[in-house]
Amino acid sequence: MRIAITFDACATNGQPNGFDRPVLRVLQREQVPATIFTSGRWVEFHPDAMALLTAEPLIEFANHSYDHPHMTRQSVGEIGAEIDRTEAALGRYGRRSVAFRPPFGDFDDRVLRVARDKQIPAVLWDVVSGDPSASATAEGMIRTVVRNTRAGSIVIFHINGRETQTASALPNIFRQLRARGFEFVHISTLLSSGVAAVNPELPVANLRGNAPNSPHESDVDGIMPPEQIDPVDLDARLDPPPPPPPESTPALPAKP
Repeated sequence: MRIAITFDACATNGQPNGFDRPVLRVLQREQVPATIFTSGRWVEFHPDAMALLTAEPLIEFANHSYDHPHMTRQSVGEIGAEIDRTEAALGRYGRRSVAFRPPFGDFDDRVLRVARDKQIPAVLWDVVSGDPSASATAEGMIRTVVRNTRAGSIVIFHINGRETQTASALPNIFRQLRARGFEFVHISTLLSSGVAAVNPELPVANLRGNAPNSPHESDVDGIMPPEQIDPVDLDARLDPPPPPPPESTPALPAKP
């Protein structure tokens, strides 16, 4: 049963945030591959962290926009620029994104089409650790992640220095999930193997603004609760499967 452990490394033009090096040490000690969704500004603000991360084979990189805006409030050109500027920042380290995660889980069909045109699959998450919250505890994260993870899950944490309990929670999370038979893989492996759960019918309206269970802190809406939502390969929404054929009505028995 394969699952992907992912981390967001968010920054904006005016808020560089930090780097949680103890999280990287746990990944190395436990030998857990992880995908880090970086904003371009975070990459630019943290060259020392990028040097460490790019030297670690356990780490692959993905795109989390350039300066963490609500993507549905951007024009098509701005959406493309958000993705391109982050690709350019990663490219300076010889890396390319394996996926795109819209900030706040905020997307519409324009966002999906721009990402697909750039041949970057768009993905969200289905298990929210809740680690950016100041009230998050290691015990609470362990309980939430272990309880909600299933085959094909995409688990979201953060590694940008605002979480305080993530490194403490991760060893127990990894050991309990391994004991349940889960295998940790990069998100690129999860998507290419076809085992990531897909819900192509997820309504776009449900993820506008701050997505349900958004793992990010918003100046207006705060932290969404860490509850389970359906895992999504957003790119699948552009090519939904054909509807099932209508059920036939059984013939009524002939009258005697």
